[in-house]
Amino acid sequence: MGLELRGISKSFGDQIVVKRLSLNIAEGELFVLLGASGSGKSTVLRLIAGLQDVDQGSIHHAGADITNTPTQKRNVGFVFQSYALFKHLTVEGNIEFALRLRNVAPDERAARVEELLELVGLIGLDSRYPHQLSGGQRQRVALARALAHRPQILLLDEPFAALDQKIRRNLRARLKMIQERLGITTILVTHDQEEAFELGTRVGIIERGILVEVGTAPELYHKPRTEFVANFIGGGNVLVGRSSAGAVRLGSSTLDLGASASQYSDGAPVRILFRPEHTTFGPVGTEPPPHSRVLGEGVMSAVHFSGATLRYHIELDPLQDLRPAIPALTYGQSGVSLQALAWSDSASGLPGVGKRVWVAASNFHLLQPSSLRILAMLNPRSSNNGVVQLAHYLGRATHGLLNFVSVVDDEHRVAVARKKISSELASVLSAAEIADKIHIRVGKARREIVREAQELLYDLVVLPSEDEHLLELCGALLTQVKCPVLLPQSERSSIKKILVCTRGGEPGKGDLRIGARIARHADAMVTVFHVASNDLSAERMDAVERHLEGAQATLRTLRLQHEVKIVRGPAIDRIRAEAADGKYDLVILGATPSADGSGSKSARTSALVNQLKIPMLLVHVVD
Repeated sequence: MGLELRGISKSFGDQIVVKRLSLNIAEGELFVLLGASGSGKSTVLRLIAGLQDVDQGSIHHAGADITNTPTQKRNVGFVFQSYALFKHLTVEGNIEFALRLRNVAPDERAARVEELLELVGLIGLDSRYPHQLSGGQRQRVALARALAHRPQILLLDEPFAALDQKIRRNLRARLKMIQERLGITTILVTHDQEEAFELGTRVGIIERGILVEVGTAPELYHKPRTEFVANFIGGGNVLVGRSSAGAVRLGSSTLDLGASASQYSDGAPVRILFRPEHTTFGPVGTEPPPHSRVLGEGVMSAVHFSGATLRYHIELDPLQDLRPAIPALTYGQSGVSLQALAWSDSASGLPGVGKRVWVAASNFHLLQPSSLRILAMLNPRSSNNGVVQLAHYLGRATHGLLNFVSVVDDEHRVAVARKKISSELASVLSAAEIADKIHIRVGKARREIVREAQELLYDLVVLPSEDEHLLELCGALLTQVKCPVLLPQSERSSIKKILVCTRGGEPGKGDLRIGARIARHADAMVTVFHVASNDLSAERMDAVERHLEGAQATLRTLRLQHEVKIVRGPAIDRIRAEAADGKYDLVILGATPSADGSGSKSARTSALVNQLKIPMLLVHVVD
């Protein structure tokens, strides 16, 4: 039996770093945990090693629960990125350190050191000190030291990250050979995709503490389940269309969804992945390859040489039925960006930068349905009609995930709260859906709502506007989770007109992105509204106008109805005047509160929240 992680979680303060992670690793497997910096992968290793305590869940090895077993009794070897060698000890002294602690006899220690020096390729260097070794040699010493006491599990925390590319390749090959020879269960964490693919029997992708997908390298590359993994593993092209009668419109072609059609209701978003090597192009007027699907026409925008291959960047003309997901739509983008690969020795016959081309693709792969993840907070002591109506509408319009959460301060109140909330949801959800979607948490509202939002990486949290701790909770969600907060303010069952109050430059882009996302699903009209101060200089006004031109280009690419308004004067007064006549169903506003909801900017936000009795969406921005 191998290693099993059962729903382990770990927090540091209010930040959840590892979130209910479950994983089975076979005995003798070399498993790679791949993720970006800060994704929680190193914390997982430290939990396995016992260097940090698990907050929730359990760890099992060979059928035994080792969750509370001291580190020194887990029979684990650990190799750190920083080597962590003892500077005052020689290579031999470092390797035999663990053996000395275990009172291994001198003759046996010497024999083991010699064996390991041969295994890691350091014969003859036993008397050198760490400062006399190269980085690659120091890392091999660290590996030999971790293996000295014959551990049952080997943990490697980005062991090659500080080394140059050539040395990394050599050490990866040696590690693979050592692991296969010893048959030791090994877990390596890295942010390097090439390293993960080369070493891992299987690879797990971790994102913000959640294990997103696990599979072999070919499975993850060719048939990923999620948009995140499709982008993280190798990049590629992902376009999003709408299902209709078991098919999806793909530019000038139609793609039959086949057996996957049952997953999609009419109008549901369909994410279509095709890798750059499956994207072909040619001069307009020439014939595409047979059996390929033509997407449309565009312009070659860039070509990058990378040795054996060339990577082409093509700006496709806007497509009526498709929007780009990967590469992500940039602010102000007026078309669809795609990438294509070709062998560099075949470049002579291909169109260059600035040329018009047709674009076709093959080997499509459908990704899992993925849309807005919405968490709605319900108050166990008051009416929640506004929250229920708006959250249910957004969940249905976006084909998204919708969960409801309520917080009580005592275990004895859980049943009463569940009964009340179930009754309120009965008008919009079936009994089976209600049972699955209600989460009742016990504790302080702010802490529990923040933790709930962190655990499933929600895109949007809906809060009851009359909650007594509203601003404090808004501040915590916006700053700690970076999650937009929607305040219903009044009962609404649809969103048809959206007012996006945008700032100039980077702070205003987040407001527009979330506004466009909601408008796209709700088929709503967007008004981009900017308030300029009366004393704004001509130079700054030019920058604002460029920002708004970018907003219009983005909305045109997404095929959204929109208009732009620029006014001058005090921001709160102008926003209040624009929104007060009742013609908007949603106001989107950038907010920069402190985590406790205090501060002047939070006070300005609070004034609008109190004065506008229409739904408001607050988006975290950094000035």
